[in-house]
Amino acid sequence: MKVPWLLTTIIAMSILIAGIRSDEDLRNTIKLLQEQVSALLDHRQEDYNALEESLKRAMEKNTELIVLRNEVKQLRKEVNVLRGGSGNEAKNERLRVRWLGSAVMELQSEVAEVLKARNASEELAERSRMRSELALLKGDVAEVGRSIRDLGGRITQIEAALSTIRLDIGATKERASLLTRSCADIGSQVSCCLS
Repeated sequence: MKVPWLLTTIIAMSILIAGIRSDEDLRNTIKLLQEQVSALLDHRQEDYNALEESLKRAMEKNTELIVLRNEVKQLRKEVNVLRGGSGNEAKNERLRVRWLGSAVMELQSEVAEVLKARNASEELAERSRMRSELALLKGDVAEVGRSIRDLGGRITQIEAALSTIRLDIGATKERASLLTRSCADIGSQVSCCLS
């Protein structure tokens, strides 16, 4: 669009130049035309620069698109190979996958053995701890048994002492009763003698 406008401007200026007869007017017209052409060229250069920048961006995007397409193609090839494509690579991949699977199974069994051994050692430690607690508990029970036996002996002694005290109290009551009777007899004898 801008190229025809530039041509039209130059043609119009040429017609103006042809129509002007004086040298002074001719020089002014030429100077004016040079300024206009210079301005048009500057403007045109800016347009070219903008166009060049736009093309660079488009090329970069296009390059990124090409790279992405190539990556997608490569991934599709790898997927086809993994799905069971032909050739030694596919066989090698299958063998590698089998080997990795067996290695994983071995590792899992080793981990299970380690866990089993750890559980066994934890169980042994728990049993040992329980045995020591049981021994302490048996010691405590024996101590309580001794204390109970000692207490039983003391209770027996106390009961014997109480029984002796009861007998003493009974004997004292009986003596008191005898004394009371004796005093009553003496009192009755004294009152008989006095009368």
